Amino acid sequence: MKTADRPDPSPDRRTVASGALSDPQPVGGPGSAGSGVAPQAHAWRAADAVRFLNRATLGVTSPTGYRYPSDTDAVVGALQTLADRLPQALTQVGAWLQAQHRRGRVGHDRRATHPRNDPTPADEAHAADVDPGDVDPGDVADRRGGAVLAESVRTVLADLDAATDAARDLARALGRARAVTSHLTGTDG
Repeated sequence: MKTADRPDPSPDRRTVASGALSDPQPVGGPGSAGSGVAPQAHAWRAADAVRFLNRATLGVTSPTGYRYPSDTDAVVGALQTLADRLPQALTQVGAWLQAQHRRGRVGHDRRATHPRNDPTPADEAHAADVDPGDVDPGDVADRRGGAVLAESVRTVLADLDAATDAARDLARALGRARAVTSHLTGTDG
């Protein structure tokens, strides 16, 4: 397929407004790890690449879509590679978040207002066997906020682990599909 025949990959306004395909902002400097592009820019580009793939292959007779069975094999292979790489990316997200949380560099915007299983000053007083008037509600709110933050980070890490497992399952399923698509050929019929 000629370049002129390919779908226009120019971003729509929503994508540009979100910064997904705008020029990525460099991070670090010469010799720093990575390409000097912020991680979120890479993730948005990957998401947009899948969106463009979906558009290009919409409809069985799309002029920009699949022409031969080998086209499907190439796409399945590329998607398998994408899925193979997701576990590392997800693990690195979790590792960074956990390290920053341990250093006290992560907050939660709903710290003081999240009511789930939060102790009241009276609960704290009873647990400490002190007079409820001697319990500072601010201290309770601080402990409550820390508990909400810790639970939030644990939840994110558990969900990232589940997503990592799902990505591995996806990669294996795509590998099985590719074992078949690699043998498909076109016919004159």
